[in-house]
Amino acid sequence: MTQKAKNNNFKSEDNATISQIQDLIQQSKYSQALTKIEKIIQQKELPPKLLLSCQLFKAQVFTRTGSFDEGLAIAQKVYEKIKEEDNELLIIDSLIIQAEALWRLNQVNESLIMIERGEQLIRVIYELNPPLWSEKKAHFLWLKGLIYSTKNRLDDSLSCYQQSLTIFVELEKKLNVAFCLNAMGGIYDKKGELHLALKQFQECLKICDEIDNTRGKALSLSNIGVIYRKLGELSLALDYCKQDLALKQELQEEREIAYSHCNLGAIYSLQGELELALEHTQKSLKIREKIDDVRNLGYTLRCIGEIYHKMGDYKKALKFFERSLEKNREIKDELKISRALYNLIILQIEQNKLEKARNYFEELTKIDEKHSNQIIHQRVRLAEANLLRTSNRAIKKAKAQEIFQEIAEEKIVDHELTIFAMQNLCELLLEELRNTGNEEVLEEVRTYVGRLIKIAKEQNSYSLLSLSYLLEAKLALLEFDIRKAQELLTESQQIADEKGLQKIAIKISNEHDALLNQMKKWQELIDKDASLQERIELARIEESLNRMIHKTAEEIQAKPEEAILIIVSSETGICLYSKKFYHKSKIDDQLIGGFLTAINNFGREALSTRGSIERIKHGEFTLLIKSKSRVIFCYVFKGQSYSASQKLEEFVQDIYKSKDLWHKLNSLGTDKVLTTKEVSFIDKTIEKQFQITLINH
Repeated sequence: MTQKAKNNNFKSEDNATISQIQDLIQQSKYSQALTKIEKIIQQKELPPKLLLSCQLFKAQVFTRTGSFDEGLAIAQKVYEKIKEEDNELLIIDSLIIQAEALWRLNQVNESLIMIERGEQLIRVIYELNPPLWSEKKAHFLWLKGLIYSTKNRLDDSLSCYQQSLTIFVELEKKLNVAFCLNAMGGIYDKKGELHLALKQFQECLKICDEIDNTRGKALSLSNIGVIYRKLGELSLALDYCKQDLALKQELQEEREIAYSHCNLGAIYSLQGELELALEHTQKSLKIREKIDDVRNLGYTLRCIGEIYHKMGDYKKALKFFERSLEKNREIKDELKISRALYNLIILQIEQNKLEKARNYFEELTKIDEKHSNQIIHQRVRLAEANLLRTSNRAIKKAKAQEIFQEIAEEKIVDHELTIFAMQNLCELLLEELRNTGNEEVLEEVRTYVGRLIKIAKEQNSYSLLSLSYLLEAKLALLEFDIRKAQELLTESQQIADEKGLQKIAIKISNEHDALLNQMKKWQELIDKDASLQERIELARIEESLNRMIHKTAEEIQAKPEEAILIIVSSETGICLYSKKFYHKSKIDDQLIGGFLTAINNFGREALSTRGSIERIKHGEFTLLIKSKSRVIFCYVFKGQSYSASQKLEEFVQDIYKSKDLWHKLNSLGTDKVLTTKEVSFIDKTIEKQFQITLINH
């Protein structure tokens, strides 16, 4: 072993140059680093070791910025030049870069070979330079973490990252510490431990702030946004992903900008804002096509296909799924190919193009036979079950039901697949329920809907949770439990509103309105003890389930209501304030008294302890009622309830913020009245929130 294991014996001016390049890379200023590297490489009579070091820096920059093939080619070229020379450090650095580039190119086994070579080589530098040995060991541990992650050996991966992190912390290599935290966050994400993942990404963001690494900050913001999306906190997710996009636009790194647009598209898709989702995902596609980002084109094309699928535009969905399949075949990634084939099978079945679906199914089966991958295997079985259920033969439908049930009961390997199996199983059970009227089948459906709710809570999937509560509400209707159905609809809408799922919230509000309008019909069914088949038809439960399964979007818009009256009363039924809006109908004191009676008959005990808004019908009018402390607010109107409930909620909050008025309302009795100033304040608040002019009494 020579002195070269300790250092590369550069001249002082060369060491300064190397340090400058390292500092630029440390701050992820890759364009500036590359410019400086190119300038040095072009110099005449450059010392060979400095030239090779600069070439490795260039390979490192290419690998970090997504040009993996170029980075690999340069690192391999340097390795071939020096592998027989006595310069272990450059050999080790070239192996580190090759290992990462190969992993990113999905050449996992080849990457592992580079890691093993490097681990053997660093042993010889331990005695001469222990800190340098520790640093290189930490690099190889980090790389092994990547390999184990790909092989789904998550605990082994986490162990490698943790060991690597400990070393880099001791060596005060902050950028590498950030890399480790980021990688650990990714593993916790895969394990479903989202709060631990969030903690790692937040710590990573803090370090990147300290070292002024803009690219690292952007990546951390992106990862935090993704975790908030998975936690169902879509407003927070949107905020972080927008910050990420802004930073990446400053950096002018198109590959990273494409990632940001994809993330924003995913959030908007969950919110039901499909046009915005499409806009951002198409921007991502345009960039990836421009820079020929072959490894991510298939994913982006699939995302666009899924948005068109939700929109019900099957022709465009098919086009993008087929293009996704083609691109994934080009990069020979069979896990991605299996996803594209699965999407195509389900889409072709929905369009009743069964021959094409079977052809794709044969190809998917061949991939499954080559791999022992549980996700691919579940996709094959789900595709098979969906093909079987298209048959009119009872034996094939029974086999489909059996497959769905098996997957529903298995250990979850992909929540999306398990949920899809349960939803299809519920649909088949409802068919059986409609045909037989067997109440045991209803109990089975209830069990699986309960499991959907459990999974939704565990995964913080608030869209699934809201829609599952909607299904549970419809199941309650089948048992004539109208009050429970209303409570579930109220809870479902409240979740959707809180989590920014406006489209779902409007849908559920409309369902609640429909139930109120059908009360007479439901009472008739109760009176005659109608059959389950009649109840299923009125509840329209199969329609709701079908939309959940196929994720088809409805054209939903909140229509403005016709405002009639605002009433504020005490919990004992005393009217504290009432005011009419301009309207065509004649509202007199007798009718106002009728509304107060309706509120009292509804009963304070029936008002939700969560403070949610309740609704009842009174003749041709709808009453929205919200209880807060000792005060009851009632908004009377005609039409849809969604926008009305938003206005009432804001109105109550504004009144609550006026502390003196709020205290007065809670203490008013028969011997006290509101002052002219207080009434005027309430009037102005109503006009602001309801955007309407009041009639003066």
